Amino acid sequence: DEYIIDVVAEDAATETLDLDERFTPKVIGHLEGMLEEIKAGGKTYSEEELDKHLLEKARIWRESHPS
Repeated sequence: DEYIIDVVAEDAATETLDLDERFTPKVIGHLEGMLEEIKAGGKTYSEEELDKHLLEKARIWRESHPS
């Protein structure tokens, strides 16, 4: 058990995820636009609202793609 813990801990400590390539100028522009909307009083969502929305989307998808 200790060996597995050591191996996993070492992998987790050495693994870094480089996401820089995903933050293109277009993506950064979109994020900045969202921030401006929020600062101007735009609607924001709680984690609970987001979870509910995603669960509903998943339910709809599952119903439209029966196994």
